[in-house]
Amino acid sequence: MKTAKFMLGNSSSGIVESASFNLPVVNIGTRQDGKLKPINVIDTDYDTNSILKAITKCKKYSFLQKI
Repeated sequence: MKTAKFMLGNSSSGIVESASFNLPVVNIGTRQDGKLKPINVIDTDYDTNSILKAITKCKKYSFLQKI
């Protein structure tokens, strides 16, 4: 995580541990629904367009400054 630009998937490590690294996370799907999510997590649907929009958002300077 220390050298990553962002995380992509539906792993709980994206929800729980990534905030410690100020790492953007694109959380795909509903597997992590119900968990408290920090501001570095962007939830998205399973479709390609939604995922690509979330990836674009997590690389924006303004989003990176928030986290």
